[in-house]
Amino acid sequence: MNNHENLEPGAPCPEENCIGTVDIAPPKGCSCHISPPCSACVNAGVVCGSCGWESNPEEPEERYEQPTAKPTEDRSAYTTSTHTDNPFNSTPFTVCCGVAAINKDRCPVCKAEITGHDDGLSARRKEVGHGNCLMCGKKRGPIEIQGNCHC
Repeated sequence: MNNHENLEPGAPCPEENCIGTVDIAPPKGCSCHISPPCSACVNAGVVCGSCGWESNPEEPEERYEQPTAKPTEDRSAYTTSTHTDNPFNSTPFTVCCGVAAINKDRCPVCKAEITGHDDGLSARRKEVGHGNCLMCGKKRGPIEIQGNCHC
């Protein structure tokens, strides 16, 4: 814990040879429009108007580097299938490498042939009945009529 955490707006600047006063620093990355007060505003700290000293100096932004896929052996002689993560996600993932394989007949990574797909919804379709909402099981109808499923 440093001695600058309890500085209030209007306090003298702690920097040597500075005669300025500190004020609330402008927040960086405010998200109060989503959930006020946000951490950017709560933790903004103070800044000196004369010398620019900050109680919470901005840390260098970390650069995100896209991970590269590790090369794998050619498995083009093998077969695999796809599955979905849950019944309400339609993205098929390969069983062999766990990567998305949309409209593919081979795994994008290891080239194994995709021979089957479990969309995770067949059991739910049987449970709720043909034409019913897969989320709540209610009979679907025109959305403009009150009481129809809107989920």
